[in-house]
Amino acid sequence: MQISAAYIINKIEQAGVVGAGGAGFPSHAKLKQQVEVVIANGAECEPLLYSDNILLERHASQVIQGLLLIMTAASARQGIIAVKKKHNHLINHLQDQIKPFPQVSLFPLDDFYPAGDEHILINEVTGKRIPPGQLPFSVGILVNNVTTLYQAASAFAGEPVTSRYVTVTGEVRQPVVVDVPIGTPLSDLISAAGGSRLTDFRVIIGGPMMGQSVTDYRQEYTTKITSGIIVIPPDHFLITRTQIQPWQQLKRVQAACDNCRMCTDLCPRYLLGHPLEPHSTVRVLSQQQIEAGQHITSALLCCNCGICDTVACPCNLSPRALYQALRKELAQQKFPTPSFQSRPLPAERKQRRTPLSKLLQRLNMVKYAENKPIYLSSPLLPAKVLIKLKQHVGISAVPVVKMGDKVSKGCLAGQVPSDKLGAKVHVSINGTVSQVNVEFVEITSSIY
Repeated sequence: MQISAAYIINKIEQAGVVGAGGAGFPSHAKLKQQVEVVIANGAECEPLLYSDNILLERHASQVIQGLLLIMTAASARQGIIAVKKKHNHLINHLQDQIKPFPQVSLFPLDDFYPAGDEHILINEVTGKRIPPGQLPFSVGILVNNVTTLYQAASAFAGEPVTSRYVTVTGEVRQPVVVDVPIGTPLSDLISAAGGSRLTDFRVIIGGPMMGQSVTDYRQEYTTKITSGIIVIPPDHFLITRTQIQPWQQLKRVQAACDNCRMCTDLCPRYLLGHPLEPHSTVRVLSQQQIEAGQHITSALLCCNCGICDTVACPCNLSPRALYQALRKELAQQKFPTPSFQSRPLPAERKQRRTPLSKLLQRLNMVKYAENKPIYLSSPLLPAKVLIKLKQHVGISAVPVVKMGDKVSKGCLAGQVPSDKLGAKVHVSINGTVSQVNVEFVEITSSIY
């Protein structure tokens, strides 16, 4: 029986599937474009995270099914699963799983950061370059995280997004990967890892390079895009650097930057031929050359990978922080995206990649990498969940439940108008609605 693209897209929309790799873009909206190739992104390039790897080990067939469904919806003729070549057992497992599907192949990636960036991934896998400022469909390609594909297969079976795999690592007694309901308190995750080895600690949601540190982890909950949490000491430089405001960064640049251009020479997007030169941008900012044209607007090309401030700069300056401030300012001014011209690829590009081993050393996280997480076969069962109504790009969902409602896992918690960009959110546990407002729905479990 022929399955229509419209049917698949509707199933994905009803299930509230979004980009699980961190972007949170509603998946049904990405399928409005037809492409030639769909890439399953299993690079998991952030250090310390293993959620996608564990998912592929345990549910490779569902990921492949999701890939085939997305290929059908996008009229793609080829599917490619990209994973790090260092995971030999996983590659062997996937090769067995894709044998019945000649339209699906496997691409082994080198172990560098950020191999999972869409622009870099597409160039590695296909040799194509997305024009600066453009999206993957401009070169006939669609990229989906493997967790997103797994959720797409579940959506086709009528199961909405109610849980996901999360890595818990760092200063915990036993790092774990665990399947958790959406809205699980971070404190429950830390408890599942045996608690922290520290009495005072901070938490990063996501990976160490692009994740966000939180002020009070006790007030934080998992979402559809929570791939992991890292527990680290409060004086770790990943925490202390977030306390430096952009204007302070600018002062530091004015005092310390010697314009060595290391931040540019190691920038992954610059190495792809994008007109992005962090050393020039920080110079014109420090000299208050506010009419510096493309050196300012090129902030829109920054992928926020963090190579410039974590690996490249010998003075511990952060071009990334200044780019973030510029992007925020350009967005507030509703500055139109300019047209950018590609440059030739630097001949030294491959030699300038950042190996993951070097990155871990610079992050002072080698000891965490050596203590690899184990998979917890029993899913977490929190006493309550707090389901945010905006876990995605677009507008917030509107709650469709009220205080006191008895609800079941999988039922609708928040709705988005069909003509607006956004994603539905669903109840992740059986229980009773104990709080509801424009920001979240809280549900207390019925088993406690």
